[in-house]
Amino acid sequence: MGRPLEWYSVYVKSHHERKVASLLAGHQLSVFLPTVRVKSRRVDRDQLIDKVLFPGYVFVEANLSDGISRLKVKKTPGVLHFVGYGNEPTSIPHEQIESLQIAVDSELRIDPYPYLQEGQRVEVVSGPFKGMIGILVEKQLAKQRLVLSIDLMRQSVIVTLDACHVAPY
Repeated sequence: MGRPLEWYSVYVKSHHERKVASLLAGHQLSVFLPTVRVKSRRVDRDQLIDKVLFPGYVFVEANLSDGISRLKVKKTPGVLHFVGYGNEPTSIPHEQIESLQIAVDSELRIDPYPYLQEGQRVEVVSGPFKGMIGILVEKQLAKQRLVLSIDLMRQSVIVTLDACHVAPY
């Protein structure tokens, strides 16, 4: 018996996520393209559209050890490369994909959120502190604690912001 199927992420050309997902599914591969329903403002009305949750990425379940599936994925028009460390694709734990599928299938609102780590330089992108740059010192459930420093003076202040106001710098 061969190795079990693993989930991988492939990086695709801009705005090619749906096409790549369709082509990969045509190769009898399991594909997951998470989308969320959002309001889109049109000239004369609001319209609900399905928006790709992670632009530029498509998840595919495959056994890459045989080489055949790897080649099918890499040769698919629109696929740029597998996501991984070095030159090797890195599998994604099944629990993470399953959790994401549950979230997408639910009726609840989900939004993409920047992947931030403590110690990372970040920028405030909205709100009263817009434009400030600092170091993220603490992540809480809905808040971020940001240290703003003036290096020359060796002085700092700490600001607590809603998580939605902070993005990687």
